[in-house]
Amino acid sequence: SSPLTQGLDGVQVMNWMIHDRTSEPRSWPEAILGSLHENYMLDPIDGNSEAESRTEQEWVAFHHGLLERIDAKCRAMVDLVRSNRWDLFAASFCDAHDIGHQSWHWHDTDAPEHPRQWRERYGDPVLELYRKLDTAVGAIVNAAGANEVFLVAGIGMGRQTTCNPVFDQILGHLSGHSGTRSELRKLRHTRPWFDVPHNMNSGALRINLKGRERNGVVQPNDYDSTCDFLIESLNGVTDTATGLPVVADVARVRRDFPGPFTDQLPDLMVIWQREHRVSAVNVPGMGTLDVVPEVLVESRSGDHTPNALFVSSAHYESEQPVIATEAIAPTIGRSIGISIPGAEKSPLKPAWHDSIHKSN
Repeated sequence: SSPLTQGLDGVQVMNWMIHDRTSEPRSWPEAILGSLHENYMLDPIDGNSEAESRTEQEWVAFHHGLLERIDAKCRAMVDLVRSNRWDLFAASFCDAHDIGHQSWHWHDTDAPEHPRQWRERYGDPVLELYRKLDTAVGAIVNAAGANEVFLVAGIGMGRQTTCNPVFDQILGHLSGHSGTRSELRKLRHTRPWFDVPHNMNSGALRINLKGRERNGVVQPNDYDSTCDFLIESLNGVTDTATGLPVVADVARVRRDFPGPFTDQLPDLMVIWQREHRVSAVNVPGMGTLDVVPEVLVESRSGDHTPNALFVSSAHYESEQPVIATEAIAPTIGRSIGISIPGAEKSPLKPAWHDSIHKSN
């Protein structure tokens, strides 16, 4: 029997070796956590991969620590999956996410901060970690001997590029306001629109709408025309180095994501182009703004992309070439006889008539 499960039955949940841990590790039942630390290891990065700067040896230690995490979690999960007859066994590895944020510049040889000499000495840590994950997944699957296996990987990772540090200054210019970010934030109650915090892959803005905001400025009848003006203006902002637009797309949240809580979200999501790092932007009527990175940007050379991966040992029918994310949970649920009431998507249908079955 496994040291994780001696004397234990039923559901087990662990918060151990995760991304950006904000509280102490915990488990249910509580006895599991002690076994994890005693029989496997303590988290070598203590639940936090973030750092504003690292020396060469600190980078090497960080990469090595992530590999150790995968090995330890893999051993624990193999022991755990063998210890019981599970209805559903799920394990999550956050290490690809962590190394993607922190070390993408080691992998991306075209990144402006790519450490060429360090890469020559130590290789590509991102590639090495992905290979380690492949091995870990294979070991857990082999130990499980399951009839159905699902692998969900995402969201993707790519080069960090953003205009968020100057986004509110651009929005201020469009409404006749000027100043630093902190100065503009103090004027939010008088401005017709302003930015709100969001991840670096897109800027988020909220319209100061009468009847919704405490100090609303924009009339509800002007909402759509205000969105039109902002989108047209933001599409005119260009990268000073290339002359190309810095905005790849704009999502109108009310239109694209309708629902009862839409008004709690930003009104527009301004998605930045991801082809290359933007150092300065040209704003019509305003001039040039240097995109000075914030600490968060400097400490993360990689950021999220829309790409994801869904792999299953079963064959499924799909009317679309890309499987909807919302269909994954219902599909996994159905595999163990559970339905999810109110799910946005139906579970995928098994493709019993695929070419392999036809040939038989």
